[in-house]
Amino acid sequence: MSEGGFDIVIGNPPYVEYSEKNVEYRISPGTFNTQESRNLYAFVYERAKALTVSGGRVGFIVQISSVSTPSMKSMASEIKRDVRTTWLSNYATRPACLFDGVTMNLTIVLSEVWRESLQTAPTLFSTNYLRWSPEYRPFLFDNVRFVKVDVTKLLFGFAVPKLTSASEGALLGKLQAQHFPLAHYLEHSKQSTREELFYRTAGGRYYKVFIDRPFGSESKSNKSKFFRSTYDRHAMIAVLSSDLWWWYYTLHFDMYNCKDYMMYGFPFDYDQCGQIAGLRHLGRKLADDLMKNAERKVQTYASTGRREQLIFKPALSRPIIEDIDRLLALHYQLSEEELDFIVNYDIKYRLGSEEEDSAG
Repeated sequence: MSEGGFDIVIGNPPYVEYSEKNVEYRISPGTFNTQESRNLYAFVYERAKALTVSGGRVGFIVQISSVSTPSMKSMASEIKRDVRTTWLSNYATRPACLFDGVTMNLTIVLSEVWRESLQTAPTLFSTNYLRWSPEYRPFLFDNVRFVKVDVTKLLFGFAVPKLTSASEGALLGKLQAQHFPLAHYLEHSKQSTREELFYRTAGGRYYKVFIDRPFGSESKSNKSKFFRSTYDRHAMIAVLSSDLWWWYYTLHFDMYNCKDYMMYGFPFDYDQCGQIAGLRHLGRKLADDLMKNAERKVQTYASTGRREQLIFKPALSRPIIEDIDRLLALHYQLSEEELDFIVNYDIKYRLGSEEEDSAG
């Protein structure tokens, strides 16, 4: 330490929320830049940087939420502070997990600590949301590919996008050019509108299901939201069911649930869209098709007992979803190459079985 610190600090810190109610020790206010995150792994990462010599390396395996949830915004900021370069590789839970038996989306953070002044902003690299089969494990790290993140194209301060290619920066720029998110069109009182959208906050591993009627099944995750009467819910169903939205969702969030900030932060200028009539038609068609293909099952859970579930099979509605993306490509001015990338994004898994994940 007398020579400036360690050359390398690596580890797998505890994923434990810090709460003064549950521990005997206390962390004084202002001790860490990441204090607002209230998670020990953020504190450990920050402290490791402080103990590392300038030019040294820090590497930790942390939860993917570290760079994809608002509550961890201070952690996302920390990976850009006092570093020259940070590499982020992102790992899914299916078909295989990074650690056998640990069903948790994870990110490996590798940072080059740098305390001298920089002429430019720190450089960030990330990977896509990596999925692999168990038999592929021996080759996983050999095939990790990092993509430079264009820090001028970040949609959220708390999220570092999980990129497949550098060309996605242009796509993010086209979303960034929109003036309003979907939240702009919400109505907070159901008394003045009938434009109600039904969805789930959980369930649906490779699809999120949005429909125009109650699910008619028992689930605490069943939710609904109202749009102002001048904004058609079927057009909104089309937008939220698109591969474009799924790409945006995968890039920016932790891939567990479907919370309001994830849904309604999506940029879409409804009033400037010349494809609303087509989106309205396809949204209604999709909702009907999802319900037609859905299967009702009675399942037994240890916590809630017997419950009737609605099993959706969105992969059967792929042709409708692709038609939606073709209309959205006109609105967002996507090139043919960009549209092809979007409709084929994550396609291997989105065409797979949703039986175990789409109950609601």
